[in-house]
Amino acid sequence: IDEELTRHFEKHMDDIMEDKTTKEEVIDEAKDSLKKTLNHFKQNEKEIGKNLLEATRETQREASLVGKCNKCGSDLMIRRSRFKTLFVGCSGYPKCTNLYSLPRGLTKTTDKLCPSCQFPIVIIIRSCKSTWDFCINQEFKLNEEWRKKIEQKNGEESKNSDKKKSKK
Repeated sequence: IDEELTRHFEKHMDDIMEDKTTKEEVIDEAKDSLKKTLNHFKQNEKEIGKNLLEATRETQREASLVGKCNKCGSDLMIRRSRFKTLFVGCSGYPKCTNLYSLPRGLTKTTDKLCPSCQFPIVIIIRSCKSTWDFCINQEFKLNEEWRKKIEQKNGEESKNSDKKKSKK
């Protein structure tokens, strides 16, 4: 299925309007063309499926690639724990057990490195649509500031919920 086929049938539609051909002839030709195309897909179904799966896995891999492991040089990838939380782990596991916790929120990879410690930076998108450049290095001071902001916000939310409960 391509542009030429579309152009071909558009021309036939014009021919129908000008009474040069009938719509039944065009429909029959379209059916034959689609049957050939579908048979080709059916014959190559497994190969097409393999290619789609491979492309999907490669896309997911690229989307979760954070950077290089500072311990073994393998790739650091965003992973999901059995508890559904995200973390950054080394693809060299189980030989290398290097991992970093991530805060809750939608996580996006970047090509940026932290200017202070040269660790990879990821973007954390919170539910309130605020974004934060997050260095995966747990000892980095910028992350401490971020954690304090989150704790303050969570503290304010719990105070507000306590006030609502006491009004009832």
